[in-house]
Amino acid sequence: MTQLERSVVRENLSLLGKHPITNKHIFTRLDVKTHNLTAVDVLKDFPYLQDVDVANNQIESLAALAHLPFLISLNAENNHLTTLLG
Repeated sequence: MTQLERSVVRENLSLLGKHPITNKHIFTRLDVKTHNLTAVDVLKDFPYLQDVDVANNQIESLAALAHLPFLISLNAENNHLTTLLG
């Protein structure tokens, strides 16, 4: 089992955008495809992500994505999904 770690998230963030309230710069894209992940629970701590690519992993649940209110685009193909948002 490979849980997505905060350090991996930080290394794979890109696409600078603006915070919707403070107008400060934030990263809005995360690409962690093909990282042999089974869980992405840590994503709940990154609520401003808008574009997430978790394709080609072994993820079973995307429930953490329910905490991403600004999510626009998700690529979760080729995973082992049994639960989407809860």
